[in-house]
Order: sequence, then C-alpha cells, then structure tokens
Amino acid sequence: MKTRTAPSCASIHPFWMPAALAAMLAGLSFAAGEKTAPAESPTGVTLTVPPLKAQYFTDPRMQVDFKYRVTKPRDVGTAEVALFNVDSGERFTKTFTIPLSLGDHQHWAAWGGDKGPWTSSTDSELDLLLAGELASDDPVPDGYYIPQVTIKGRDGAVLAEQKHSSDEINFMRATGKISRKLSRDGVVAKADEIRKWLGELKALEAKAREAGADTSLPGLMITAMEKTVEMLPGHIGGLWYDLVIDNHAYCERQAPRTRAQLQALLQDPASGRSIDIFPRPKERLSFKDGYFHDGDQPVFMMGQCLFALWPDLEQMRKMNFNLVHIGANPLCLFPDAGEDLAEASARSRVSMADPVGDFPGGDLLGGSGREAELEALLQSDDASTDKPQPASSAPALPPGEIVIPEPSGKLLVADYNDPDLTVRRFLDRCLELGIKVDLGLNMHPLPNWFYEQNPGARLRGYSVAGFIPFDIEHPASRAFTERFLDAAMKEVANHPALNSIWLANEPTYYNIGPLSAALFRQAMRDKYETIEALNKALETEYADFEAIEPPSIGASSRVGVEYWWFNLNRLTEYFKFMQRCVRKYDKTVNTCFKLNNLQMGWYCPPQNVDQEGVTDISEIVGMDSGTYPFAKPYYDWLRSLSPEKPMVNLEFKGGRATHATGHLEGGAFARTRGHRLVVLAPETDLFPRDVRHRGPA
Repeated sequence: MKTRTAPSCASIHPFWMPAALAAMLAGLSFAAGEKTAPAESPTGVTLTVPPLKAQYFTDPRMQVDFKYRVTKPRDVGTAEVALFNVDSGERFTKTFTIPLSLGDHQHWAAWGGDKGPWTSSTDSELDLLLAGELASDDPVPDGYYIPQVTIKGRDGAVLAEQKHSSDEINFMRATGKISRKLSRDGVVAKADEIRKWLGELKALEAKAREAGADTSLPGLMITAMEKTVEMLPGHIGGLWYDLVIDNHAYCERQAPRTRAQLQALLQDPASGRSIDIFPRPKERLSFKDGYFHDGDQPVFMMGQCLFALWPDLEQMRKMNFNLVHIGANPLCLFPDAGEDLAEASARSRVSMADPVGDFPGGDLLGGSGREAELEALLQSDDASTDKPQPASSAPALPPGEIVIPEPSGKLLVADYNDPDLTVRRFLDRCLELGIKVDLGLNMHPLPNWFYEQNPGARLRGYSVAGFIPFDIEHPASRAFTERFLDAAMKEVANHPALNSIWLANEPTYYNIGPLSAALFRQAMRDKYETIEALNKALETEYADFEAIEPPSIGASSRVGVEYWWFNLNRLTEYFKFMQRCVRKYDKTVNTCFKLNNLQMGWYCPPQNVDQEGVTDISEIVGMDSGTYPFAKPYYDWLRSLSPEKPMVNLEFKGGRATHATGHLEGGAFARTRGHRLVVLAPETDLFPRDVRHRGPA
C-alpha cells in the first residue's frame, strides 16, 4: 500500500556543510553509507539499512534491503518499508509481517520493474494468485529518494527504525547518499518540452526582428537553448538523464522571462538593447589596478572553459563571449610512436654533466665530490616506480646522456570534434571573432617513451590527480620541458589573440624520490653544517647526513617541518624555469597557473604549491575555485596578495560540472557547451551575491 504525507523537507541541494553541522553529525554512525542503531538496543532489535544505489536511470525497480538482529525474541512483528522523496516529502510505503525470532534476519521491499511480480521478500505464490492483475506494482515517480524502515512489535510498539532529520538529509546530500530515480519516458517528455519552448521563443524572435527590434539580449537564452536541444539526443542516448532534467528546470524558470522580453520588444521595438558592449581589440590587452584594459577602457573578460570548442566559436560570439580557455599537451608533439620513430626523431643529446636551464642540482651538489652518486641515483633501478615497467621501446643510450627527440607531431587543440585542429588555426579564428584565448601549455601527460628512457624521472610522491607525474628537478624533465615549450612557442609566440599562457593545471607536488632525498640532505648540510647541530635542532639521532630520508607526506616531526619548507619552493622554481622558456619567444604574453583553493576549500595535503610565491611570479592571478561558499575568502585573499593584477578563474564552476572562464569582477556569463545550461543576462550577476568579488575599492 502506498501512503503520502505532506512535504516536510527543504528542496535545497547544498554542496557544503557548516562546521557546526559537521561536528554534530560526527557522532552519528554512518558505516559505508549505512545508518545503524546502537549495538545494544534496549528493545532487543538492531536494524541496519544499506543506502540505495546512487542512481536509477535504466532500472525502474527500486529495492530497499534491510537487516535486523533480534536478541529479545518475540513471535512476529511488522516492517514498514518506505521510499521517501526528500524534495516532495512523499513517502511510498509497503507494510508486511516479519519474524522476530532470535538471531539475524534479512528482508526487502521493491517498487516497479520487470524482475518479477514479487514486491517484498514475504510474497508467496498464493499471494500472487489471489491478487491477480493487482499483482503488478507501479514504479515511484522520478525524484531523489532515501530508504526508511520501521520495525514494530505485534502491539504496534516501535522496536527499531531508520528515519532521518533534515540535518542528516543535508549530510547525505553532501556525501552522495541520496539516490536519484529518473525514467526514460519522463526525460523524453522534458526534452520535448524544451524543444516546444524553443520553437515558441524563436517564432517571437522572428516577429520582433521583423519589427526592427534588437533581439540580442533575449537571443542569449535562445542561442543557449539551441545548443541544449542539439545535445539532447546525445544526453538521452548516453543516459545523462540528470542533465536533461536540470536543463529543463532551468529553461522552465528562464523561458517565461525571455518570452516577456520578446513580447515587450514587439510592443516597443526601439527599446531593445545590444549585448555587444565589450571592446574586442585585435591587439593584446593591458591591465592596471587589477583590471584588463583596452587603452583607457576597462574590459570585462568572460567565456568558456571546456576543451571541445571548435564547432561553437560562432555561437560563443553570439553569446558575447570574449574569452576561451584551451589546452595543448606534450603528447600531440611527442607521441608514443614506437622504437623506429623514436630513433629516427632523436636529434638532441644533452649531456647530464652539463647544466639544463637552472637545474638546482648542479648548485647543491656541485663541488661536493658527489656527482657520481647523483648520476648513479638517476640511473639506478631504485629511481623507478614500484610498478613493473613494459619493455622499453627507446633506443639504447650511452651512459650519462638524455635523448629528447625532435617533435614528430603537431601542436593540436585538445578538441575531439576536430582531431587535426592546430592551436595556430584556432588562434587565427578567435582573432577574427574578437575572442581572446587563455592557452594551456602544461606538462601533463608525458609520453611513455620518456619514462622508458628516463625511469629516474618518475615522481615518487604525490600530485593532485597526477598532474605533475614527473620529478621536476631531474635533468631529463627539465630538458623535455624546454623542448616542448620551445616547439610550442615557435607556433604561437606573439599571436595577438593570446590573453595568457597557463603553465600548470591544479598543481601540487610532494616528491620523496632518490634525487629529492639527495637534494634535501645537501640542503640540511648547508643549513646545519654538522650532524650534531642538526640532531640537536630537530631532536633526532642520525649517525650522519646520509642517514636522512624524506619523511612521509603530512609528517608532523621537526624533520617533516624542514622538508615542508624545502619542498614548498621547489615548484615555484620550476615554474620560473617554464616562464623563462616562454619568454625566449614572447616577451609580453601573460603567464599564469591554475591554482586550486587549497587553503580555504578543497582538501589537499599540506605539502603543496606556494600560492603566495606563484602569485608573485604570475602576471595574471589564475585559479580554480568556483562559486562555492569557501571561494569568496579565497578570492579576497588572492586579491590581497597582488591587487594590481587581474584575477582570472580559469575553470569557473557554477553548480555541478559547469565550467567557464572569466575575469572576476562581475558581469554576464553564458554556458552553452557541455553538460548543463546556465545563462545569465547582462543585468544579472555572474556570482551569487554573497560570493561575487567586486575588486579593489
């Protein structure tokens, strides 16, 4: 039997949790997503209910499983098993008799589906025979659900139950323990409604244009809806039902507003306003007082931050975008092409004895009589990862040499729509459209042959998402970095469409490999001079400096603190090296680094990039923090470090999976590509009012 109750839960989906709530919920028992009653229940019944699956998009049958242990036996009781819609407050309940004999028991209840007519673990063939056609069970409506179970005795007394407070439900939202159920029929109906709204708006737009009105403002929403409709078949076919539903909800709110704008233009065509309000200079922008400028005129930059952009550049221009974010990586220039190609393309041999760029190892170890030790470390098997490596496809090398082949590929945009799209061709088209480009030239990923030739160059430590998987101080890594940036900059240097070159994506770095250990030991020699002085200062008992090993990440010892400071500046120095490689070819292009909000938001181990140091060396303050509640203090902090520099979020996130790029000073933002549709007209805010940053006074 299904019962419905009045709505009792808020429909807000928070993506964060206040510290007070976290502290309050810390005492709850959530074991692998299960909420479990106390181990010793005074009623003699202990209940455990596992969470539902994360989503039900293809399987209409939703099943609630539960286990219970009886330590004070009775004869029988009842189980009330429910699917609770956390947004509407609807509760779909099945009630059936269960045994309360001593021991462990397991039962279930299900709604909908084609896995047979049984709707609970207590159904029998006789029940089905007597029920006849009534045995079929309808699925629950689409929505967000959690399981609820109550076990009662014969007298109706509650023996055990799982229900949730509003705070617990918010916690479950934040930790992904709420299940979303969507049916194909419901999603297709929503898609059809989006198409209907678009048709109505385009008909009104055509009439307004015939009347002489400038329809570019309501045209923002229409353009975005056109792209959304174009992507609907792929979203439905790929079972991305949640994206269709989310876009429908947005269109349901915004389409009436756009309709009202068009109807007003029909009444008064002269009232239309153009959205093309931003300068689009062919030359590079300057900046002062933290703002981009075209001469004396400030320019707000806004745009898109996904990599599959080529088919949509004209649409981005219609949306009034003037900034896009793209990336290229070493694999396009230096592909894994096999032994023959590697041998044929090997043109440059760099001696390990010669300095590579500003490799600090030469200074730290030079003159110490330990060069042979360093070379042995770099060539040893101990320098490689613990994972078994495939047979090398690289040519055999004389000892002490690094082979960096000439590029055999092209500098390509990471765009799956056009695998032959070169960065240069992309920049040329953006220049025609008046769109500036933030171009990523970062060192991830590297080709496999590089590690085969230089096993000691693999990172032995930690980097977020593996974005820096190599030892940045290894001479081969420095040589490869320089070769890649040389080749890339020869293609793009001094192009007027370039707004910046970002040289790292979400960088963090902690290296405890053999080269790092050697450098750390030398740094400790330089600082303390004698092992006795070091032991006294760090409360250690090392026999000599050679006994010092890098501590594990997060170590709280005094040695850990020393290594924290030693490690902190290493990435900044590598970034300076990358900047010098860029400056050889382009003296005026801005450089920046896409920093994560590590201090005030997303968790990261403490051994990370020196954000103050990186901000100091950057022309543009680049970051990725979105519009989450912890973003505002992060923006303010970064602004305080370099108030004279523009601050650009290179990967703006609005809600889930929404990416854009833009200058953080407020304004319009439109999303037409990717998963979710977001369009904010010029009179609306780029950020929620409690998050948006206005810039210095």
